[in-house]
Amino acid sequence: MTTPTDITRAINDLLFTPGLDLAEALDRHFAPDYRQRTDGVWSDRSSFAQHMTRLRSVVRGGHIEVHDEFRDGRR
Repeated sequence: MTTPTDITRAINDLLFTPGLDLAEALDRHFAPDYRQRTDGVWSDRSSFAQHMTRLRSVVRGGHIEVHDEFRDGRR
């Protein structure tokens, strides 16, 4: 069984690990049918990947600290 992901691992892989291929980071943390809603607008995984590509081009480094995270089993 693999270790479930969490927001800290996902963001570190997506934004703060430039040597990690974005497609690999997405596969590691997000299902193929992943969708998210931001400000009432739904985005699919492809749109999310485009957004992460843009952020990777402007973010030089960083650190996040998660105080609480809701989990439902492996989700």
